[in-house]
Amino acid sequence: MIVWLALAAFAVDRDVPGTYGTIGAAIGAAGPDDRILVEAGTYCEDLTVDVSDLSIIGTDGARDTTIDGACGAGDYVVTVNDNMGTFVMEGLTIEGRASIAGVEVGTGTTAVLTDVRVIDGYLFDQSGAGMFVSSGATLSCDQCVFCGNYAEETSFIVPFNGNGGAIASSGTLDVTRSQFVRNTAGNSGGAIFSDGNATIQHNTFVGNDAQYPIVGVGEAVWVGGTANLTNNIFQGHGLASTVFDFFSAYSGSHNLYWDNESTTSNPLPSQYFVDPLLTDLGGTCSDFDLSLQPGSPAIGEATDVGIHDDLGALPFGLPDNDGDGYTSDVDCNDNDPAINPGAAEVCNGGIDDDCINGADDADPSVTGRSTFYVDDDGDLYGDNSQPVAACVQPGNAVTQRHDCNDNDPAINPGATEVCNGGIDDDCANGADDADPFVTGRSTFYVDDDGDLYGDNSQPVAACVQPGNAVTQRHDCNDDDATINPGAAEVCNGGIDDDCRPDTVEVCDTATGDTGTIVITTPTGDTGDSAPTGDTGTIVITTPTGDTGTVVITPTDDTGTPPTDTDDPPLTGDTGTPPTDTDDPPLTGDTGTPTDTTPTPTPTGDTGSGGTSTGDTGSGSTPGLSGQTGHTGHTGHTGHTGTAPTNPTTPTGTTVPGTTDTGATPQLTEPAPAAAGCGCDSTSPSAPAGALLLLTALVLRRRR
Repeated sequence: MIVWLALAAFAVDRDVPGTYGTIGAAIGAAGPDDRILVEAGTYCEDLTVDVSDLSIIGTDGARDTTIDGACGAGDYVVTVNDNMGTFVMEGLTIEGRASIAGVEVGTGTTAVLTDVRVIDGYLFDQSGAGMFVSSGATLSCDQCVFCGNYAEETSFIVPFNGNGGAIASSGTLDVTRSQFVRNTAGNSGGAIFSDGNATIQHNTFVGNDAQYPIVGVGEAVWVGGTANLTNNIFQGHGLASTVFDFFSAYSGSHNLYWDNESTTSNPLPSQYFVDPLLTDLGGTCSDFDLSLQPGSPAIGEATDVGIHDDLGALPFGLPDNDGDGYTSDVDCNDNDPAINPGAAEVCNGGIDDDCINGADDADPSVTGRSTFYVDDDGDLYGDNSQPVAACVQPGNAVTQRHDCNDNDPAINPGATEVCNGGIDDDCANGADDADPFVTGRSTFYVDDDGDLYGDNSQPVAACVQPGNAVTQRHDCNDDDATINPGAAEVCNGGIDDDCRPDTVEVCDTATGDTGTIVITTPTGDTGDSAPTGDTGTIVITTPTGDTGTVVITPTDDTGTPPTDTDDPPLTGDTGTPPTDTDDPPLTGDTGTPTDTTPTPTPTGDTGSGGTSTGDTGSGSTPGLSGQTGHTGHTGHTGHTGTAPTNPTTPTGTTVPGTTDTGATPQLTEPAPAAAGCGCDSTSPSAPAGALLLLTALVLRRRR
């Protein structure tokens, strides 16, 4: 006793796969009384238990922890050797894959199985495809499931081969609250074949098959030793006896039979022949539910053997296989504790979490929906005003939103804002110029003076022309509306009217002239008012390159002469002569002035110009006394060439030109006209620009 306690004190829990990668490795390291704790998963291996009193426990339950025999090389997925004491197995699925049998228990070993599923075991010409219990061994199986196991028999010659599709036992068998579904024996005992001692209580048998050709070999159970069958349900078996008693000490009561072609070879007391209302017979090893429905005649009909009050493996309202507090009659998945009528329906790929109204979007109470937005124009951007809450994205909705025009696929937050007449293309910041990211703007120029020409230094990029800007530019003075590229260049003191620096300001057409324009006031004029009735010709002499004096001499003036404020006093004028502020005084002039209109267009003159002296005074009104003539001015430097003869020879004193040595023409100073001359002078054609300018000056003087 002391030795056993010492050994027990050193029992070890060995974790798979935490500490050991396989169950076999953990067994290899285990000692007596050790526990191998197996986490959820599938472990493809076959096991040999050669350690006494070993426990193998699936910590997450049979439905989540599988030992798969497809990788095994022996006859059984789990072989427990002889004399291994008490071997415990809980919460595991043993999967034979229709190629290997389930569990073998050796002589002298007691196997205690709880919540163990033995599925699709297979043996050829041997017995016990699900489990084989050797003579002298004991199997206790509570809340076990045996489904789809097949012990095949082909010869029917070798005695006792191909028996017990689920369990074949020559030892002691105690099976309670277990389910046997569609197991097959090639010989006898489609589910259980026992020729030892068997206690079979509160179990449910559905659709098992014994294929031996002689009627009466036990479609569900074959017993040949001692057996007690109590509170069991048998449904859906074939022609052979559902329960076959082969000269056994056979006892029991309160068994229910339904939809079997035969019942039992040796009827027991208190038998029931009525539909037990099993919930779902299923078609595979994963989709059946053998719990009792409400109103089942099996409810409360069990005799008291200390297990529960109802017939069959599962008491009404039980079991709660997943421990979530809901039994299988209301729990739509009693193998998943997260699924039950008290759970919240969530979006999770079609799982009906709360067991009502369907899964996900089918359940109006579902939570965790995503928000999508209807996309009518198919541009992958939805309308904010049309949200759709759903677990699964609808075909007409998208995840992106903020489409400000869901009828035009060109308008959405992914588009580029362009200048297009007020359309908000990208649904942000407004349309066109309101959006700082707009493209395609035109360039305008600020026009401060309103002359429709803008300032180059003030460009404005815009979709729509601003009120203070224009398309034309190059305004060189945007504060003066008279100055712009559309203005005419005029003679106004060097102002660039047309904003073209290469345009020459033309005041007259005489190239290079720098002389003085002289206006000779007629003799006897007084005051500033224009003489009445003046006639005659304004003569403009504009020789090219000359630097002399241009003389304008009106003739035949009549009326009241204006007051001369520019010229020197005129001899013989009545009134007060004006003060001459521009020209030197005229001295020494005598006689009557004669109007002259020379044509100073000399060419080829050479030599130096002389000084004009003693000119007869210039008058413009016939009959007036001539004034004293001006002292002649220094003559112009003559041009190379010969001066032409004036078309009209002036009377009076003339000043001859002096020949220049340069290359420009000679200018001949005109002589004053003789006094009292009533003839008109003629002149050569003057350049148009100078004529306009001088005409304006004369008209101004005559006003």
